[in-house]
This record gives sequence, structure tokens and C-alpha cells, in this order.
Amino acid sequence: MKEILFLIYFDILGFDILAKDVEKKQIVKAEKLRFDFINVINKKIDDIKEKFNVPISNYSGKDDWYIVIKPQNQIFAIDECFRIISELINIKTGYLIQNYSEVKLEIGIGSGEYQDLDKIDQVKFITKNETIELFKTNIIGYYHNWYKEKRKDSIKETFILITDDVYNLMDPFEKEFCQQIDEEATCYLININSLKRKLHLYKFFKNINFYNRIEYR
Repeated sequence: MKEILFLIYFDILGFDILAKDVEKKQIVKAEKLRFDFINVINKKIDDIKEKFNVPISNYSGKDDWYIVIKPQNQIFAIDECFRIISELINIKTGYLIQNYSEVKLEIGIGSGEYQDLDKIDQVKFITKNETIELFKTNIIGYYHNWYKEKRKDSIKETFILITDDVYNLMDPFEKEFCQQIDEEATCYLININSLKRKLHLYKFFKNINFYNRIEYR
């Protein structure tokens, strides 16, 4: 039986280069910085697991993770993706150093159709060709190459990308804060400031018990 699953992929942006850059400035040892960044993310992951009851897998054993969402309703699955992402952006590192006070992440949201996943085996799931291709090649890799070609520089700030499948499930208001990378791209870049405003609405509607009702969308 095939199932539609939603996935959030995220990793630390420029993890190796960042740590070496800090070490060159004699601020802190690279190994210490990497450990501290991983540590604050792992604490946040524990919070997300408890709050949303979703499986999270560390793909390489280093600095990249997958979150798997099995939706009962595909439209509200997007809402859940955004709520989870709200927990990931602006993670504080504990360092009061310019450009290093928050963990910079690259985040991708996608959906895929998978066979015989009655019970998600996280290890097998994240090593599937569909999963790796979806994020590493079609989304994250594409955007890195596009950015470097257009800006002649590497990406240094947190970014969020979604696949066209996810984009097509969004309502018109949500689509307004998405920008297609280019005409050939199968992914869209989310305006993070607009997303934050939407997340404030989530909190408001939750407080008045209007949360997750179809009228809201």
C-alpha cells in the first residue's frame, strides 16, 4: 500500500566552514563549537518529539536530520510542518558573538509517495533513493548552485524551501510568501518574515479555540 508522507529535512548551514572560521578568529575551538551547536539542536529535537509526537532521524550521524509526518489530512499536514519549523528557526547557541548567536539552518519541506510503510522504519526510510533525491539534489542542492551562480557567494542565512507538491496544497495566502527559484526549479523559497507572521496567527487562533478549523484556512 502506498502512502503520502511529509518530510522536513534540516541541517546546519556551513557546519564545517563555520567552525573553522570561528577557530581562526581564536574565539573558540572548532570541535567545541560543533559540539555546542549539535547539543542545542538535540535539545530542541527532544522538545519537538514530545510536543508533536513525530519520528526524527539523524541521517549521517553528523548535522542533518529528517522529520517524518504521516498526515490524516494533507492540508493540515502543511500547518503541522510550519509549526514544527517554528521550533527550529531562531535556535539560540548560547554564544554572544556576532553572526554566531543563532544556529543557521537549511530547511526543506517535501512530500512523497512510499510503498509498504505501515510502520515507519526510520533508518530504511531516510536511505531510500526517493528521500535522498528529494532533498539533497532537487531542493537543497539546486538552491545552493543557483545562489552561488547568481550571487557569487555562499548562503549564510537560514532558508526554507518547499517542493512544488507542497506548494500546490497551500492556500492563496500562504502562496503569497513563496517565491519560485526560477522557471526550471521544482521548489519555492519561503519568506521567513512572512512565515513568522503566520505563526503568530497560529498562536492567536489556538488561544481562542479556533485552531485547526477549516474556516481558518
